[in-house]
Order: sequence, then structure tokens, then C-alpha cells
Amino acid sequence: TQISRTIEMVLAGDLAMLDNAFSLSFQKAESEWTLALVPKQAEVASFVDSFVLGGTDELKTVLMHEKGGDAIRYDFSSTEPE
Repeated sequence: TQISRTIEMVLAGDLAMLDNAFSLSFQKAESEWTLALVPKQAEVASFVDSFVLGGTDELKTVLMHEKGGDAIRYDFSSTEPE
């Protein structure tokens, strides 16, 4: 589906692809950053208001704000091999 392809695109982090599909807004404060993505495609925008990515030196969170007011949050952490 279009929404699953969109989520894959967001997680892949390809800025050129993201810039084509979303309006981008980047903010940095201290060592933390956020990147807000608002879909340009009507089909995606009918389900998702925005994605907000956040992190420090690496991606830590992806928050998907849905049209109905719900949100889904993905949290990432580094794991060190034993």
C-alpha cells in the first residue's frame, strides 16, 4: 500500500526522496534535532498529518500523526554486540 511504502521511505532516510514526497522542516537545539515531514501526496495526506523524526547523532524516534488524531511512535536504540 502507499502508506507502507511511505513508512519505508521515512525509515530509509533518503533525503532526496523525502524532499520529493514531503514538505520538510528541520530544527536543532543543542545536540538534539527534529525533522518534521508533511506529506505532499493527497493519498498519503488523507491518512497521515505528519511524521516527526528525532535524534542526536542517530535516529531515536519516529512519530506518525494520523488524520484521526491518533499517533504511532517508534523508538530506536543502539545495541552493542556481546
